[in-house]
This record gives sequence, structure tokens and C-alpha cells, in this order.
Amino acid sequence: MSILIPFIAIPLYLALLFAIRNAMAARLRGQMHAASKFAHTETLLDTETDAPNVKLLSFERLDTQTASPDAELRRKELAARARCLFRIAFVLDLSFAAAYAFGTDYLSGTRGIDSPSGFVGLIVFYLTLLRYPLYCRQFYGRRWLQDSELPPARLFLFLVSPRWQPMLRTLMLAAAALESALRLRQQQLRSAVVLAFVAALQGVGMLWFHRHIQRDRGLSLLLLRVFGNETSSRLTFGGLLERWQHIGRYFTVTDTSLLRHRTRVFTMGTFLVSCNLIWLVGVSAGLGPTIAVMLFCLAVEVWLMFRRISVKRVDSIDGLLKLLEGVEGKPRESDLTFRSLELPCYDNTWRPAVAELARRADVVLMDLRGYTPDRTGCTFEVEFLFYNVPLARILFLVDSEAAVSSMLLERWQKLSLASPNLRLPKPIAKLYVARISQVGDITRLLTELISTATEATNDERSPESLPPTVIDTADSQSAEA
Repeated sequence: MSILIPFIAIPLYLALLFAIRNAMAARLRGQMHAASKFAHTETLLDTETDAPNVKLLSFERLDTQTASPDAELRRKELAARARCLFRIAFVLDLSFAAAYAFGTDYLSGTRGIDSPSGFVGLIVFYLTLLRYPLYCRQFYGRRWLQDSELPPARLFLFLVSPRWQPMLRTLMLAAAALESALRLRQQQLRSAVVLAFVAALQGVGMLWFHRHIQRDRGLSLLLLRVFGNETSSRLTFGGLLERWQHIGRYFTVTDTSLLRHRTRVFTMGTFLVSCNLIWLVGVSAGLGPTIAVMLFCLAVEVWLMFRRISVKRVDSIDGLLKLLEGVEGKPRESDLTFRSLELPCYDNTWRPAVAELARRADVVLMDLRGYTPDRTGCTFEVEFLFYNVPLARILFLVDSEAAVSSMLLERWQKLSLASPNLRLPKPIAKLYVARISQVGDITRLLTELISTATEATNDERSPESLPPTVIDTADSQSAEA
């Protein structure tokens, strides 16, 4: 009978996990349509007076066939910078792991596997050797093996992923400190001092590296999109943002499609931890312990999902500013990725949140794939971008140029007098047309985002971007000279 328990428990566990995720998605959907009592009503759009004689908006069509050597060079430069940091981390991890794993023979005459620090160091040493060839190209558009959907490849990549790197460093340091204390208690003074010295060097190296990587703020991206479009999440959430996190920070508003993408039921973690644990307990201990393990695993998953939609929830602008201060004060994680914000919002806080995030972002990607005229939220976001964000910092992602061009032209004709785009002599909106297959779109889209962010930053510093009064004053002074 115990043989049949796992065959019943595991499908039941996955079904319950799927139901819980749908319940969390429904909770998030209800939150998105509710009002926060901590938020104040704010006017974001100056629609009192439309600007007369708005210049006609034209479009620049971009796709995978568009050639841009300068933009490609800039992307490769940023990728090379990220790879340089990856190499520094590789050398540090490999050096200290080798010191713990193979220096144990010299310290005590035992094999590395017989001591805590040597055993952990040996594991970290071989994982670090495997990690470098597999992840050294993760900063580029196309990655070898990492885009594979084969279960053996996904399992192997999961085990050697850089996400475990900070935890392994800390574990290695803790094992070395513990072993040094034990050897000191056993009167092995020389080995305890040397091991403590190596642990101190590792601690100083980790602290230096952590402070070094925080100096680079990177570029910042705001991703806006059509809410609830499940088909578009693979390109943006699954491919683009995973690569962008090595280039800079990104901000976006959490919706149900993003929640489902981030909390998949069928993951390597589920099968490696939860399902294997349920299987082992079911075969060896019986029905009662199996139910207890299932409930524990479900409780952990519920807590993780609940944290995702509640911890960074934006219920007021003050709360959003605190979150942004934390990200900007410490822009990078210990695994070299940039910290980002995926923000659950209320119905009366997502508009002010978008306004603040757009003001801080170097580039805004407006994903209009799946747009229909009844998507009023997208219409608001387009209006806000045209009114408040320079057109050079916006990139529109579409699946059909004809489907959104009329909406963009209509919103453009309603510019306010305060819009920074009103003074543009030749306003051009960039439209990136994504193909259905999406092959090669990630690399090209990443290149265009980097190019847009850097070009907009340079344009904002140029004299042409200054207010007309400043330019007129400068021109009059030069004329008098």
C-alpha cells in the first residue's frame, strides 16, 4: 500500500499547488481593482489645455533585420563589462575553494573531504569550474544551452546556477570559521591560525567585491504592458528581463500574467525538493507523515507567493519611494544581477507609481502586443508617456504596426502645453515589431533598449534639449559677442 501513496500524493500536491496559485492570482486581481486607503488622489495628466498645431508624428519601424552597428557595439561593451565582473568572481571563488579543499592536507594531514571546510570547498571548487563555461555568455543575447527546454539540461543548469553562489560563499566561510575554532580547541594552533587567516582573507575579499559591484548603477528600464496578456510574457519576462538584469535595473507593475510566470507549478525546485521529499516519506513512513510533508510544502509555497504580492505592494507614494531608495542604495545583488522591482499596486496607486518610475527610468518599453481599443489602461499609459517622457526614451513593442498606429496618432494629437515633446521638430516614435516565432527578437530588442537609453541620456545633456529661453539667451550672447 505504501508503494501507491506517492503516486496519489504527488499528483494531488501539484493539483493543490495549481489551485493555490490561481487563488493568489485572484487575490492579486482583486487588489488591482481595489483602492488603497493610504493613497492620495493625484492629478497626473495636464489635460486642461491641448497644445495647438502639434507636429505630425511619424514612425520608425524596427525588427530583427534592422542594422545598427553602433547600438550593437554598445551592447557588447556592456556585456563585456558584466563578463569581466563574472571573471573576477570566478577567480575569487575558485581561489578560496581551492585553498580550503586542497590546503587541508598541508594543515592537518587529512584529506579535504574529511574536514568541513575542505568538503564544502571541494564542492564549491567543482561547481565553480562548471559554472564558468555554462554561464560566461549569459550577458549576451543568444546563450548556449541556457535556452534549452530539455529536462536534463534544465536540471544541470539549475544545480550550477549563479543564484547559489552567494550562499555557497557564506557556507564556505562559516565552515572555515567553525573548523578553525574546533582546531584551536584541540590545540592544533598552527592549522587553526592558518585556516582563520584564509577565512579572514575570504571575508575581506567578499566585502571588497560587494562594495566594488555597488558602484555601477547600470541602466534603468521601465516595462509597461497590456495587463493579462499571457502570450507575451515569454519574450519579456522569460527572455528579455533575464538578460537585462545583467545590464541594469528594471521596474514593472505586477499583474496576474507576471505572477503566473514567476510562480510556475512545474519547476526544478518542485521536483528536486517537494516531490522527491513526498516520494521518500510516502514510501518509507506511510500516509500520515506524507500528508504532513505535503502540508508543509504547500505552506512554504503559499508564503512565497503571498510575499510576492504583499511585501512590495505599493499602497502609497511614500512606500514606493522607500522601495526605490533601497534599490538605488544597493543596486546589485551578490550574484552580480541588478536589483529590480516588480510592484503589485492598487487601482489608485498604479498610475502614480508609473509616473514616478517613468521619471527615474533611462528607457521605457511599452509592450502593446495584444492591444485592443477597450484597454483603457494602455491608453492612459501612452498619454502619460507622451505628456511627460521625452519621445527619445520610449520604445514601443508591437505585433502589428497597423493595430496601434492609429491609437498612438490619436494620443499624440492631444499633447498638453507642458509636454517636453511639443518642441520636437520631427517627432519619431520607435516601433519594434516582434515576430511570432520570437527567434532573435531578444538580442535585437535588448540592443535597441540599450541604444535608446544611452542616446536619450546624451540628448538630454546636449544644448538642443535645454528650454527655449536658455537657448535664446545663449544665442543672443553669442550674437552680441
